[in-house]
Amino acid sequence: MARRAEKAQRTRAQIEMALIRLLARQPYGAISMSAIARGAGISARTIQRQYGSKDDVLVASLRHAGAALADELSGRPEPASAPEAIRQLVGTMYALYNRYRPEIWAAYSRGDEVPQLAVAVMSAMHAWNSAIDKVLDGCVEELTVDRGEAKRALAALTSYQTWRGTMGPGGFGSPEAEEFVTGLLEWYLLRQRPSRS
Repeated sequence: MARRAEKAQRTRAQIEMALIRLLARQPYGAISMSAIARGAGISARTIQRQYGSKDDVLVASLRHAGAALADELSGRPEPASAPEAIRQLVGTMYALYNRYRPEIWAAYSRGDEVPQLAVAVMSAMHAWNSAIDKVLDGCVEELTVDRGEAKRALAALTSYQTWRGTMGPGGFGSPEAEEFVTGLLEWYLLRQRPSRS
């Protein structure tokens, strides 16, 4: 029985991710249930048994955004130091951006067209901000900048847009981009620097 439930869950995830990937290439209104089925490598009948409509598939797929980040972060051990906490946050975010590249691009590029995608982005951003707050809670004593500035720096340098910039043409590539961003954050947040005039 457990195997059947696991298989059904994997099938649902394939269907939901297939829709999100299709959204990266075409408008929501142009996507058919049969296209979703082809993208998931299953029959259209399977989708019809699992979901009532394309909208139901979309709504279900939105759960992945915040859940994926929360799952990734909860599976990691508690960091022993501020540098380790920063490294872990950057590593987690970059791993998720790499793993869900087409889905994240779809959410960002089609968010205006499909309001539900904007909701998914907001859910993921909430989980991301919670992760940043947790890092800051653990290293507040070691910060050399105020908490607000530290949060802005962590948000800016672990954002999807920064990841795209560091990984894109002329960028660092992986894992160099992750090392660069981690080093920059450690230097900026944890090292004494001359004060600005």
